[in-house]
Amino acid sequence: MAPTPAPEVVTIITRMNVGGPARLAILLAAGIPETGHLVLTGDPGPSEGSLESQAAEAGIRIQHVPGLRRAISPLQDLRALVWLVRYLRRNQPRIVATHMAKAGLLGRLAAIAAGVPVRIHTFHGHVLEGYFGPGVSRSIRWAERLLAGFSTCLVAVSPEIAAELARMRIGPDRITVIRVGVDLLPARRGRLRAELGLDESPVVGFVGRLTDVKGPDVFLEVAASVHSRRPAARFVVVGDGELRQQLRKQASRLGLDEVLQFTGWREDLEDVLSDCDLIVCSSRHEGTPLVVIEAAALGVPAVASRVGGLPDIIRDGVNGFLRERGDVAGLAGAVELLIDEPERRRAMGQSARRTYRERYSGARMVRETRAVYRQHLGAPGL
Repeated sequence: MAPTPAPEVVTIITRMNVGGPARLAILLAAGIPETGHLVLTGDPGPSEGSLESQAAEAGIRIQHVPGLRRAISPLQDLRALVWLVRYLRRNQPRIVATHMAKAGLLGRLAAIAAGVPVRIHTFHGHVLEGYFGPGVSRSIRWAERLLAGFSTCLVAVSPEIAAELARMRIGPDRITVIRVGVDLLPARRGRLRAELGLDESPVVGFVGRLTDVKGPDVFLEVAASVHSRRPAARFVVVGDGELRQQLRKQASRLGLDEVLQFTGWREDLEDVLSDCDLIVCSSRHEGTPLVVIEAAALGVPAVASRVGGLPDIIRDGVNGFLRERGDVAGLAGAVELLIDEPERRRAMGQSARRTYRERYSGARMVRETRAVYRQHLGAPGL
């Protein structure tokens, strides 16, 4: 059997955990022949879940990078950097495309050391402020400004992220906006409701990692507020993470044991979302959450925090509602309005579906990303 040719575009992502960046990496690697349908990645954390089986189903080859992981570890980071430099020197791609912060740092450094001519990093969100203390945040911004100077192109997944990068003086002349996109399988409606015994109750969903940045604790506060005034409502938390046990205890304290269910990770998100009347995205920080786009594709409106790229997806009062970060009363009030007015809920869902078709299809994202790759693959000297 002939050896597999080296890809022109090498994709490096920190980890293939359940989340937007990994799903987009799969879609891009499957849809763009120049990638060789190969992704270099580290290992997900123990409670994050993994999308590697989905990658295999999509025909993606996964190659693990020794030492590549989310946590900061000088020894392991150096190990991953050395491995990447050797890999890139041996395979000599013309583009390195990185996703997520650690892969963006190590992947671009390795590409520079290996002489890869084109280096493209995608900001799905960022950890430039609000995640760490002031000193650490300043150091990260300084490093990103330096790396931007050695990057051929910086891709932002929403205009809001592009504006934030420009405000922080991170490669303002190198930023390209490519909105995220998703393609969904046909939904099998009724499966989740039958499985969880939800009958015809109004169902409010939360889908995401159970980690502080996603605000699942805020969602539980919203659920408790709504339950106190709309006792027929039911709530579903889909996902897992380091806050799982803490959130279960919080739900019990709030009196939600009989009306809220934790399902853990599920692969049938189309079925889950199609059985929700609405979803809540209570994130404290965001890039562009795929779950809101997936819900929109299925005609399910969202009530969300006004953070990151969410204002680019949701037009307040038209295809969903936006409230300020951490505004439990505001989020709960919007949820109650959509529970009380099913016709308005359906109209918002139809508007959300139109937004998806116009701006967020997977085919459109693949087409725009491939155009950027081909632009640089065809540049003089490549």
